[in-house]
Amino acid sequence: MRNRSKASMELAVLLVFFVGLFFSVGALRLCFGLCRAWYRAHEGRRIGEDVDANLVLGGEPSRESFAVSLLKSRPRLTFVSSGSFRLNDTLFDGVRDLVVVDRRAVDTLTNYSTLVDELKRRNIRYVQVITSSYHLHRARLVGQIVLGSRGISSSYLASDLYSTQSSVSQESTLKRTRDVLRALVWVAYEVDGRFLSSMLQILKSVDFASL
Repeated sequence: MRNRSKASMELAVLLVFFVGLFFSVGALRLCFGLCRAWYRAHEGRRIGEDVDANLVLGGEPSRESFAVSLLKSRPRLTFVSSGSFRLNDTLFDGVRDLVVVDRRAVDTLTNYSTLVDELKRRNIRYVQVITSSYHLHRARLVGQIVLGSRGISSSYLASDLYSTQSSVSQESTLKRTRDVLRALVWVAYEVDGRFLSSMLQILKSVDFASL
């Protein structure tokens, strides 16, 4: 009985140690990542860096159309994250060599988390993010955390520049807070909840009343 109690105590101590280690490593990664994000957010523009690439956040076809029109006047590498069009669609005629289409993202956080390592690998230091005006605030909050934690500066451009202030504020504070918290978890542990988000979107699309 005494040996069993001793073994249980040792197991509990080991469990506490590894749980503490897990959270300590996450806290260190988060601290380091947020320091880098703060620096890129506050210093990147000040030192006059040029935009290296565009990042179009999927969700509305108008975002990609706007990005293509921008490309024709300012050619630069453009990443499209889970957009409405495929690379062989006529929309990209004339600019196809500048466009990279990636379809892994399922929400705002994964728009960034699925591509940030590719941006880093290509030595991209400054990204211009293109999205809709109502989505701009949330996209900026999440993007500055995720991209900044990898040392990438970012600026944000609305694809519908004519929008009014009322449409800009449509997204709820709860939605923005949720995505910021998810971004912080990603910085600490590189977990973006992509599978869970996919499942939730599938459930939302099911009409249970008709079953």
